[in-house]
Amino acid sequence: GFAVIDIVMPENVTPDTVLCVRRNTGILGRLKVGEVTIEGGIANPIGSFGDARPEAGDELIMEPPF
Repeated sequence: GFAVIDIVMPENVTPDTVLCVRRNTGILGRLKVGEVTIEGGIANPIGSFGDARPEAGDELIMEPPF
């Protein structure tokens, strides 16, 4: 699978950037950006998201350093 993502700050996101999908205070999973365009981007999941699936309204954040 893959995700079509909205990139609000394109200056911070390039191909191979790892983003985390956050809902409330938890991290659901990680995505690796494969393509960035003016319209947004395409990303592939890294590992499994388990039972929680990403939904519209979830936030994408830069991967924490820990």
